[in-house]
Amino acid sequence: MLPATAALTFLVALSLLGIGILWRWTRLDAIESIAYGAVFGVVMGSTALVPLASWLGLTVPLVVGLGLASAVAGLIADGLVDGPSALRPRRVVLTRRGRLLADTVVRRLLGV
Repeated sequence: MLPATAALTFLVALSLLGIGILWRWTRLDAIESIAYGAVFGVVMGSTALVPLASWLGLTVPLVVGLGLASAVAGLIADGLVDGPSALRPRRVVLTRRGRLLADTVVRRLLGV
């Protein structure tokens, strides 16, 4: 169960980058951005993973690092996280849009 969850989490992290790029820089609908962006993000992540794995070796830290970098880049591209703050260690600042989304998610989860 854990390997399947880890694999799906990795694919979602890669997909976030493609979705964020298409959402921000194209005139596609939300559904189209998700449908095309998910595939676009996985292709970009896989294209980055192959040369890195050839150079450094295919290790867990490499895969996790690429997944985290893709997820953060996707959140920045989607406009949910402030870009310069993501470069500082241990500090990520949400944009106004990111705060509104986070508030909505928390309220729905809590049933408020």
